[in-house]
Amino acid sequence: MTGHYTGGFSSSQYQFNTDGTYRFIDVLASFYTDTKAYKYETGTYTVSGNQLTIKPIKGQNEEWTKVGKTSNGNSDASNRAINETWDTKIKTTARKLETYTYTFSIGKNGDRNALILQRSRRTEREGEGKISYYNEMTGGNPVKLPVGIN
Repeated sequence: MTGHYTGGFSSSQYQFNTDGTYRFIDVLASFYTDTKAYKYETGTYTVSGNQLTIKPIKGQNEEWTKVGKTSNGNSDASNRAINETWDTKIKTTARKLETYTYTFSIGKNGDRNALILQRSRRTEREGEGKISYYNEMTGGNPVKLPVGIN
């Protein structure tokens, strides 16, 4: 899901490859802080019927500075542009790697196709809640990532 709000944005994305590997990224940037969060993991996945099992192999949580300062005095477009920048990685922490089996379906989220993941409890990837919608992305990566990460 990707959303731009007055206070910043968050974006989570899965990339599933035909060789059975996946990548998950989660980016959070706020107008009210000088840093942004980048969380990622990679691993393998299997599908059996409507069950999707995610098995992470590696991942970490990172904190980055942004180029420029967001503020209430900037236009929304300026703040959004600053929030999409990556300057210096200032902190790296271990990410809890959690194997989890979801019930999945493909459906609609508004007018877009979406991967719908249902779960029975909180997960490290999605947090609280019981259902997540991941919209199909066309035309490349919806989030600008640090140089060297694609």
